[in-house]
Amino acid sequence: MKRWFIWGILLLLPLTVWACSDEKSPSDNGGQNTSSNNSSSNNNTNLGYPAKPANLTSATVTDVIDGDTMDLDNGQRVRLIGINTPEREEPFYEEASHFLKNRLDGKRVEIEYDQETTDQYGRTLAYIWLGDALINQEILSQGFANAYSVPPNVRYERIFLLTEQAAQSAGVGMWKPASASIIIRFISYDPPGPDDEKLNGEYVEFQNKGTETVDLNGFTVEDAANNNYTFGVVTIAPEQTLRLYSGCGQDTYNAVYWCSDNSVWNNSGDSAILRDAEGLYIAAYQY
Repeated sequence: MKRWFIWGILLLLPLTVWACSDEKSPSDNGGQNTSSNNSSSNNNTNLGYPAKPANLTSATVTDVIDGDTMDLDNGQRVRLIGINTPEREEPFYEEASHFLKNRLDGKRVEIEYDQETTDQYGRTLAYIWLGDALINQEILSQGFANAYSVPPNVRYERIFLLTEQAAQSAGVGMWKPASASIIIRFISYDPPGPDDEKLNGEYVEFQNKGTETVDLNGFTVEDAANNNYTFGVVTIAPEQTLRLYSGCGQDTYNAVYWCSDNSVWNNSGDSAILRDAEGLYIAAYQY
C-alpha cells in the first residue's frame, strides 16, 4: 500500500518488519498477536506527561467536534496529532467525544505544533496542553483513541505508543475485553507482485482457541488507519481457522472476503484489531 503512517498500536515489544516479495508464514513474519484473554490486570495507565515547552500560544476551545477535533476562538479547527479516535457510528465515538468536550469545552489551552501544521482538509495539526496535561496523551490513557503517527509529526510517538499499550493492558475504554477466545493468528500482507493486483494474496487468519463455537456476526476488524470490515453471518468452531481476504469472492465456512478496491495491509507495518459486535476488544496483531 502507498499509505504512509506508523502503525497505531504497540503490543508487548516494538518490532520493525521489512516487507519482502514472498508471502510470510505464521512462523517467520515477525508479527505478534494478543487477545483479551491474555491482557494483564494492571490498571495503571498514567505514565506521566512529557515536559511542556515554554512560550506556547494559547486560545479558548469554543466547540468540540469529536474525540480528536475542536474549534478555537482564534478561528482554528484543530486536529490532534498522534491519535485517532472512533468515527461517528463506531463503538466508543460518543465516549471519546464526551470525554474531550467535558475536558476542554470553554477552557483556555496552549497549542504546540510539530513539523507540519495543517492537513489536507485545512485543519491545524497540534498538540493541546491543559495546564501540564498533554490532552492527546490523556485521551490515549483513557482508552478512547489509538496511537496513530503520520511522519514527520512524530515528536511524542514513543510516549503515545507506550500510553496506548498501558491502556490496553489495563482493559480501559475501547480495550475493555470481551469473552470470545479468538486470536489473530497471522497476516499475509505482501503477496508476490503488485499489491493492488493480488488482493486475495492479502489475508488475515483467525483461530478459535476456545471450546465453544463463536458467532462472528457483527464483529469488526480494523487496521491502523481505521479501514474496517464487518463480518456477516459466519461462525468459527473450536480450533477452526478462518481467513479474511482483501479481495472479492464467495464466502464459505473458512473464508470471507472484504472486497476492497485496494490493498488493505501496509507493507511497511500495520496492526489489526478484532472487536465484537458491541465494540469490545477481542484480539490484536501487529507487524
